Amino acid sequence: MEEISGDKLLESNYNGNTALYVAAMEGDVKMAAALIKRNKDLLDARNKQLESPLHKAALCVCVCVCVWLLEENGGDWYARRENGATVLHCAIMGNAPSMLLTTVSLSVR
Repeated sequence: MEEISGDKLLESNYNGNTALYVAAMEGDVKMAAALIKRNKDLLDARNKQLESPLHKAALCVCVCVCVWLLEENGGDWYARRENGATVLHCAIMGNAPSMLLTTVSLSVR
């Protein structure tokens, strides 16, 4: 990964997902941290559905990534996808609303 420039990390696939989206969907906090260290703009990148990496982590029930994105990187709970869904809606769609309630209680402390 050291050979790839920080700007190249902002490149996305057909759906507009960057490497950070893939790390979020896989629950890979270590990779997400390495990517963000190389390019903080990845946090603000949105895909074609206007999803953030936090939306993807919630959809895929990746608790560790959700907590990490919220606590360490100021993830936005209120960001909305193209269809108006928030991160909480995504957790419900991923069939894990309790995961997000746990995440909220951890991040409120």
